[in-house]
Amino acid sequence: MPVLRILNDKGGEIRRLLPDDLAGRKHISVGRSGDCSVCLKNLPGVGRTVGSHHLSLTRQQDDWWVVDAGSTGNAKAGKRVHEARLGDSDRIKFGSCFLVVGDEVGLSPYSLFYETQIGHIQSEPLWMGRNWIGKSSKNTIKIQDVGSCSRRHACITVERQGFALEDLGSSNGTRVNGKRITKPTRISCGDSFQIGKSRAWIDLNANSEKHFKENTLLKNRYFRLLLLLLIILALMLLRSCLSKPGPKVAAARLPTVPAAWAGHQVSSLNGETRSMTSTASAGNSARNGLGSRGLDRPQTCRKAACVRTTSSLPRVMPT
Repeated sequence: MPVLRILNDKGGEIRRLLPDDLAGRKHISVGRSGDCSVCLKNLPGVGRTVGSHHLSLTRQQDDWWVVDAGSTGNAKAGKRVHEARLGDSDRIKFGSCFLVVGDEVGLSPYSLFYETQIGHIQSEPLWMGRNWIGKSSKNTIKIQDVGSCSRRHACITVERQGFALEDLGSSNGTRVNGKRITKPTRISCGDSFQIGKSRAWIDLNANSEKHFKENTLLKNRYFRLLLLLLIILALMLLRSCLSKPGPKVAAARLPTVPAAWAGHQVSSLNGETRSMTSTASAGNSARNGLGSRGLDRPQTCRKAACVRTTSSLPRVMPT
């Protein structure tokens, strides 16, 4: 039996079981509990998705089998399995970790990049060989925050000659160059494709920082279009507010003196005698803002008002 390795979700090796460690043993327990033969507690990349007693390695004649120990389950080829025989280059996923057979199995220098929402990019490392993709945690790559993705959506095969993309009968399909694929399709590094309605592509791990830096909100075409529409709506609203006429304020109307009284003297209630011509002139000047002094206008208004509103007839004396 070749070497058995336990890797975390980022491909880092956290435990190694050599053939000498397996010799003479028929049962090996794996989990986070200190009672397990292989304890994974507090190791980097081991989350609580790994159970206290997650799985058991059992020897049956000359073969080793992986048996579920009542945990959240183990997965092989993207499907949940209760027990599975271990062969060369096999990869079993349990929780957030992987049990792999042999030293050849490991991560490739490539990652899958995909959009979870406008301007937000996620990346997951790709393994050499087949990578099952979907919303289920049993897949090699669990797609997050993408509602159009199926539980077992697609498969990406990483080979030395390139990549192959295959749809696994998903509801929303997998598209390359805008066309839905029905059979394995060859793609290249950097080619864009769709998982459901989410844009995705493959690139080297070394270029991951470039993608996270370039795919910001301001550089996303959908966000730029939305921002442009909001600016246009704001300008239209501002224009409509400026074009509306303001409320009309009624101008104060000062009392006027009839022209028939012009040239006559009027005796006001307080006994003063003034010429109607001068009174009318003063009132009209006050109304037009032409008074000689600001204090004269209120007095002229009050006297003219007394002349118009008195109940007794004014005494008119010819000049």
